[in-house]
Amino acid sequence: MINAQDLKSWNEPMRSELIKMIKKAPKKGRVATFDMDGTMISESPTYEIALFTKKYSDAEIKSKDDLVKALVALTKDENYKQYVDEYFSDHQARVYQPMLELVEYLKANDFKVILCTASEEYFAQVAAKTSLPMFDDVIGTNMAVRVNEHEGKVLNLKEAGYQPMFAFGNSAGDYEMMEYATKKSYLVIHDHKESGEYAKPEQYISECKEKGFGTLNINDWTTIFQ
Repeated sequence: MINAQDLKSWNEPMRSELIKMIKKAPKKGRVATFDMDGTMISESPTYEIALFTKKYSDAEIKSKDDLVKALVALTKDENYKQYVDEYFSDHQARVYQPMLELVEYLKANDFKVILCTASEEYFAQVAAKTSLPMFDDVIGTNMAVRVNEHEGKVLNLKEAGYQPMFAFGNSAGDYEMMEYATKKSYLVIHDHKESGEYAKPEQYISECKEKGFGTLNINDWTTIFQ
């Protein structure tokens, strides 16, 4: 039976589409993967790990390459884990309420839910423990091994022994993970200017049509944040 509260922060027809898809999914191999920044939590005005890096690094950061270099250097600092713990001791990411409901609904229907992010692995684990404790496993990136966000997620999933039935992302960096899913993938389209949650909606919608991905629009939500 479908409870009246299931996916209560979703508008129709997307609410019914997701419920139907999940209910009709094969019984075996029920695994769903989710990106973190921009999919589960806000990346406006920037990624959580970027805010963290800028706070604890003395490096001059003007580009994404600068950010990656500064982060890699931070991970080699003997106090790195202490910095991460300190950062999240008084900070909690802004979580998308509808996506939280989707994760919980998948779990209620016997799915194993995996958070798979390009963010550094210890940072991802502490971020999830603080803001997204419902995930069954958290897979971050070992910055000493691979930094390529486009390919790293699938390699990390394979090494952990997971192949998702459903995958959810929010950018081109998630496409490979989404293509790896056996059934259906959705991209969260940031199209809500009033909240600041807005990024390349037309481009992403076009690319999703070409690749056969579904789209979840923030404008399809009745509320945005937890």
